[in-house]
Amino acid sequence: MSIDGTGAGRRRLGLALRELRHAADLTTTQLAERLGVAQSTISRWESGRHLLTPAQIDQWAAATGATAAQHSTLDEVAEQVMTEAVAWGRRPRRLAALQRETGDLEESAGLLRTYHPVMIHGLLQVPDYARAVFQARAQLEGQSDTEVAEAVASRLGKQALLFKGGHRFEFLLTEAGLRWRFVPAEVMAAQLDRLQQVATRPNVVLGILPLEVETPLWRWTPFTAFLERADDAEDLVHIETLTAGLTVRKPEDVARYAEAFKRLLGAAVVGDDAQVLLDRIASEEG
Repeated sequence: MSIDGTGAGRRRLGLALRELRHAADLTTTQLAERLGVAQSTISRWESGRHLLTPAQIDQWAAATGATAAQHSTLDEVAEQVMTEAVAWGRRPRRLAALQRETGDLEESAGLLRTYHPVMIHGLLQVPDYARAVFQARAQLEGQSDTEVAEAVASRLGKQALLFKGGHRFEFLLTEAGLRWRFVPAEVMAAQLDRLQQVATRPNVVLGILPLEVETPLWRWTPFTAFLERADDAEDLVHIETLTAGLTVRKPEDVARYAEAFKRLLGAAVVGDDAQVLLDRIASEEG
């Protein structure tokens, strides 16, 4: 099961779509013409790589002559897939494998928005900070030092995306998270310097929620939104817990996360004000 949710639910939906097309004796090209989409889009829907909107489900059902019961089944399966929680299972997911899967999602997003109240996003982490993050998880899950080293290397390799054209990033952190004694002072000093450097990039917005500012809402759970994705893939939001991952694709739910992010970012300092706050934290915590 991958982070973007290409699992049993999506395969079941794709199979139901394919069976309706076969029953209507239509090729993928013929159905694509009826729906006004590319043949490759039909293939992506049937493979579960991309999801259909409710309107597209209706169009598919009409184009293939689906019965009311078949149409209802499509709607039901699609609704289940829109929000999917995936437990890692008895054996935790390998750290490096998770990094590769996340990297594929990050690569697909033209715009990545992420909020974390207590940590720094992986694309911004310096090596020693990343190592501390993975070591803490590895200790809980019994994963090896080798796995930690591979995960760190994978995470650092993904950071090249920040300098690649066609991608924009909005990172939202909190002053509380930047002051949290998660790593030694010298590591945090290097991490704060890294944030100041990345924040100057034209494709990056770095927002920090100051301790003294009253925020418009509370969100203790970090989340990452993968938006404007390649090949017309659906926008989605991913939330990772200690033992599971939750992927949200339902458009109205994704929109709620977008609104929450907008309100939080509106209360944050950005640009020169963020640089001033980073300087202050570095001088007081160093």
